[in-house]
Amino acid sequence: MQAVVEALPDADDERALTLLEDAAPVFVAWDLVHRLVPFAERLRDLDYSDHLWAAMPASVAICAIDRPAGRALLSTSRRHFAATPDRWATGLACYLEGLEDLGEGRVAEATRWWEQARALAEDPITMARLTGAHDALGAYQSGKLDTAIALAEQALWAAEDARDHRTQAVSGVYLAFFRIYVGAYTSAEQAMARAEAAFAEMADSENQYEMP
Repeated sequence: MQAVVEALPDADDERALTLLEDAAPVFVAWDLVHRLVPFAERLRDLDYSDHLWAAMPASVAICAIDRPAGRALLSTSRRHFAATPDRWATGLACYLEGLEDLGEGRVAEATRWWEQARALAEDPITMARLTGAHDALGAYQSGKLDTAIALAEQALWAAEDARDHRTQAVSGVYLAFFRIYVGAYTSAEQAMARAEAAFAEMADSENQYEMP
């Protein structure tokens, strides 16, 4: 991903679209879309008509400066893939729709997007890893603390098994928060220690932005 980020400033439009298209699945599946936010203005000006994979991570970055434009581009990408046999791309787009709804405070709507993402996933383990920690947040928002803790624990174990440090860190922070809420302070400290260990494994400090 670092090579893509470094190449974008000097790439012409077609090259930028090709870079994004090739890297899009990794940007999304490994929660690295935030790396594109510094290029949001440039990305907003590109024509994604023939590059709908590229549109997925770009749309989320664009949301940082122009949420209506970013959401419209993401919706266009999702609808395109929904009309094709590409269930994985459609599932990833649904996952991103959920993240954007979560960012706008619509947790229930986000949860429904993640349910669709899992139903579409040709790789259910990866999709469960992507959505697990966020599902825990949805359960917490609904007042289901036991469910929230169980989901966050599952997400943390799955992320550790996959060596997905970003998801491991986020899951650990959520789990620690939920355990603090129910007064389980020792286990909250243990969850936070697992999250901090995951943050420490990230070579790129820009991927550590939730570090407690």
